Amino acid sequence: MHQERVASNPVHVQIALCIAVFLVPFMGSSLNLALPLIAGDFSMSAFSLTFIVSGYLVGTSIFQMPAARVSDILGRRRMFILGLVAFGTFTLLSGFAWSGTALIVFRFLSGVGSAFVFATNMAILTSVFPKEKRGAALGVNTSVVYFSVAIGPFLGGLLAHHFGWRSIIYVTSFVTLVAIIAAVVTIKDEWVLAKGEPYDVTGAGLYSVAVAALVFGFSLLPLPAGWALVLVAAVGTFLFIRTENRIPYPMLKLHIFRENRHFRLASLSAMINYSASFAIGFILSLYLQYVIGMTPDRAGLVLVAQPPTQTLLAPVGGWLSDRVNPSILTTGGMGRLQ
Repeated sequence: MHQERVASNPVHVQIALCIAVFLVPFMGSSLNLALPLIAGDFSMSAFSLTFIVSGYLVGTSIFQMPAARVSDILGRRRMFILGLVAFGTFTLLSGFAWSGTALIVFRFLSGVGSAFVFATNMAILTSVFPKEKRGAALGVNTSVVYFSVAIGPFLGGLLAHHFGWRSIIYVTSFVTLVAIIAAVVTIKDEWVLAKGEPYDVTGAGLYSVAVAALVFGFSLLPLPAGWALVLVAAVGTFLFIRTENRIPYPMLKLHIFRENRHFRLASLSAMINYSASFAIGFILSLYLQYVIGMTPDRAGLVLVAQPPTQTLLAPVGGWLSDRVNPSILTTGGMGRLQ
């Protein structure tokens, strides 16, 4: 195992990381406002529009855990930059999509790129900052995510209304180029924590099949095909857990969940929180435009209401987590009114 080295300037590294984490939430929240325009261009139904969003999420969810393991073997910096390049390339190609199917495919491949970005972003951030400053650094990083969610509907609505939905993609592609340059210039160190260890191909394959089957299965319920895919997901999950418990170099070390109660409960809480809140932006954007009859720019103003508060308070929460028991802060935050 290689010892981690601290980059020469953690602040500069964080700026590069913040530009990168700005991209994905901005793209998602802003493109939600353009879905009716996309439907008009490609004659897509509301059901098929969901795959523009879920296709990206499937690409991210399938590859994020395998990407984290690859990064430990080949290097976090290398995989972070590679992920940005892939995300930017397929995002730009999305702007030239000639059909709804092509757009869904490019969105899926963009999700694969973002999986490498998010799998390494936090790991690099915690590597360049000392332990006593990590909470504040993570708070700033989280604040940028919420700022991106906040500005996405507003700016995306304006772009879509005045310049068309493809303009959102071109703006995102340009910011991605800026992020790539910033990462190459500022991240000077490399972290290879599992050099020479074999890659768990079987575990990665089972995990990918299980996640893809689960997402698409839920999308097709209550059709028989949906139930069949959910069953495939259950079998795949069982085989994945059995495989990971039997091999010396698993993709996911499951003993962490058994031995670390805080990590287990924190992961469960995060899953419940994001499951409950993520769908709101997608559903509300369609409701405001299809049912209420708002234009994309006016709908964006409605959707921009909540994230600014999160943007302002995230750095405060990170700063407090360095001084107060994080479980107290987390419990209080999860108890907020929706």
